[in-house]
Amino acid sequence: MVYNGSGKQKKENTMKKVVSLALSALLVLSLAACGKADSSAAAMPESESIESNSLASSAASAASDTESNESDIQFDESFQPETIADNDICTIILQSVGYDDDYDYYWTINFKNKTNDKTLCAITSSSSLNGIPADTSWFPEVEPGEEITEVVSWNKEGLEIYGVKPQDINTVKLHIDAYDEAEWDVSNRNDPVDEDFVIYPKGEENATEPKHEIQPTDIVLFDNDACSMVICGFYSDSFMGYTAKAYYQNKTDDRIDIILDKGSINGFECTPEGAALLEPHSNAYVDIRWQEYAETYAETGNDPASITEIVMPVFARKDTGNNTVYIDATYSIDPQTRTVTPIVNPQ
Repeated sequence: MVYNGSGKQKKENTMKKVVSLALSALLVLSLAACGKADSSAAAMPESESIESNSLASSAASAASDTESNESDIQFDESFQPETIADNDICTIILQSVGYDDDYDYYWTINFKNKTNDKTLCAITSSSSLNGIPADTSWFPEVEPGEEITEVVSWNKEGLEIYGVKPQDINTVKLHIDAYDEAEWDVSNRNDPVDEDFVIYPKGEENATEPKHEIQPTDIVLFDNDACSMVICGFYSDSFMGYTAKAYYQNKTDDRIDIILDKGSINGFECTPEGAALLEPHSNAYVDIRWQEYAETYAETGNDPASITEIVMPVFARKDTGNNTVYIDATYSIDPQTRTVTPIVNPQ
């Protein structure tokens, strides 16, 4: 279990992100239109276009990438369509799953609006692939009485960093919120779909627990008889900021709290997001994010090469009983050299 805050707060934060995505998409489309209108204007270099259109930072670019790569998608012919949600207002059906040779994972989703007077939208949150946090590019809008079918891409950075092939994905978890476009007040509306779902693309009998084998490039903060914490890689974009892809493990018969305290990035004080409550003998892929740093250093904070030191206090303890402490240490991490130095030695 990863701490993500209250459901209401998550929904409000997600709505804010959708607004940001929409504005980014409009900006991209506007620039494209201007470029077509004036053929004498200098075209944007392809490399700059790719860098500015990461999956997480622009819904428009994600959709465009999906459209351009559809011919490369290998769809799983053994997959049987699965109804995710079905009520008097709407129906959401997962029609197919697919992947390509570049760690991309895809869903084909049908979204049907059964009303005659409401425009329905949907967003996803708290999603993961085989336990790896991953966002989707799905932000549909369906007019009354209409339905749409879209090929949806998933954020692939985690799959690449952890070395998990998309064709091996057997468990997908996500929260879907379908809502009336006219109702923006999340605290007072009754959404037709607002719940967590677990999908087993290869059948529930083939689902497996998350497990990561330590790689030479991994940064091991600690690994003792009770628990371990490993950073497997880093990435960043203009939407989510600087992120460490981590792997936590609980080796005990008790639940363990892993807490991250205020530290710093390149000397700037900030508190990372990435606390977790681990069930007995469980593992978890966790995104550690420094949102404060990204917001303060908007121009340089999203450049992974600019990060040369991360100072991060970590506290791991038994969740109940005598509050046994397994780790109480501060670590200095250099993402460029993939080295870590304990400032306070682990117990």
